[in-house]
Amino acid sequence: MGLGQLRPVGKYAVVHIDGTTIDVLVMPKAIQYGTMEQFKAAGVDFHIYDIVVVKMGYLDTYLIPETAYHTMSLTDGPTIQRSESIPFKRIYRPMWPIDDIGNLSYIERA
Repeated sequence: MGLGQLRPVGKYAVVHIDGTTIDVLVMPKAIQYGTMEQFKAAGVDFHIYDIVVVKMGYLDTYLIPETAYHTMSLTDGPTIQRSESIPFKRIYRPMWPIDDIGNLSYIERA
């Protein structure tokens, strides 16, 4: 698949929350789990779960074919996904989607 080299990511734990069907894969470092090989290496069978939540800036293309449905949730973190939350300092105003622009019009330049 052209994934490059697999390298150890350190110790991990799969924590089962008593009284639920929830398992959590806990890592000591911020590691993006974006391939099936990573789940297999951790002893987690991706396909036995109805819902799998991964924390990354985007849903990796290696996981999309493994899912019946996928969605992206915009959350705060090291990479700001919500452009209206980015603290722009030098931009021309108004700028969509930063500013509320009720009637956006096109200006043709000669």
